[in-house]
Amino acid sequence: NNSDPYASATAQYITTVFNDALGAALAGFETVPGINLYTLDVYGVLQDIISEPVFYGFDNTTEMLAYAGETSDTYLFWDGVHPTTQAHALIADYAQAEVAPVPEPATMILFGAGLAGIAGIRRRFSAR
Repeated sequence: NNSDPYASATAQYITTVFNDALGAALAGFETVPGINLYTLDVYGVLQDIISEPVFYGFDNTTEMLAYAGETSDTYLFWDGVHPTTQAHALIADYAQAEVAPVPEPATMILFGAGLAGIAGIRRRFSAR
C-alpha cells in the first residue's frame, strides 16, 4: 500500500519468500491422516483488491486512512500494514469460501430426487 516503489518491491519480495517457505513447511502435513489444512493467500486477496479497487468498493488503495482524517470504508489500509474493517470483511469472505463445503454428487442427486418428488405431488394435487 506504499507509493514508494522500493518499499513496495521489498515488501512483495519478503511476502513471496515467506509464503513459499510456509507452503513448503505445510506440504508435509497434507499426507497426515486426520489433518485438514486450509490456506488463504491474503497477499493474493489484497493484490486482487488493488488491481480492481472499484469492483471491491474501494477508491483508495495507496493512502492510509489513519492519516487521512476520514472515516471511510473506501480505504483499503488503516495504516502502513493493517487493512481496514471493510478489507478484513472481504478477506473473511474469501476465507469462508475456502472452507465452505462443496456439495457432494450424492447430495445433489438427493436434492434432485426431492425436487422431482415435490413436482410429482404438486401435479397430483393440481389434477384433482
